[in-house]
Amino acid sequence: MAAIARAAMLLLVLLFAAAAPALALQLNNRNLTTFLFPSPDEYWVLGAQNSAVWRSVNLSTDLFITNPFVSAFTSPVLLSSNSPPQWISIDIPANNSIVARAPPATGYTLFLTSAGVDSDVVAVSGQFEIKPTGTTPLSPQYTRRPPSSASRATIPGAALAAAAAGAAALLL
Repeated sequence: MAAIARAAMLLLVLLFAAAAPALALQLNNRNLTTFLFPSPDEYWVLGAQNSAVWRSVNLSTDLFITNPFVSAFTSPVLLSSNSPPQWISIDIPANNSIVARAPPATGYTLFLTSAGVDSDVVAVSGQFEIKPTGTTPLSPQYTRRPPSSASRATIPGAALAAAAAGAAALLL
């Protein structure tokens, strides 16, 4: 039974690595920060405002989402670009066009890269779930200092869609 579980885990790792080879190559080289929300025990909700929270890192970053089991997300999809170093979280609005096309599923992962360098991954979240509309949303619980208004951003849906369209061409 343990051999089957190990084989299944290896298959998952290989599928993820095939879907995002740049991410898989860079994980061993650099990990400057960690995600605080969502964690594997937490989730996002379709049609609700969702947040991503990470420990501060001293460089501008891009935020991506991926899921090797969801066809629209097997390649990383840009959620936010060129976030200043002082930002430690991003609120993604309920009407965000990228998250809106994410079907409810487990296996979603967020990752931060150095701004404009999608192969330079500085943090990867644990896998989390996106739940269907109507599920009670979770709110990040800050156990450290709460972010100030300068360290928290809300991404307008239209601006995010435009940024994602431009980044998609770079990722393909």
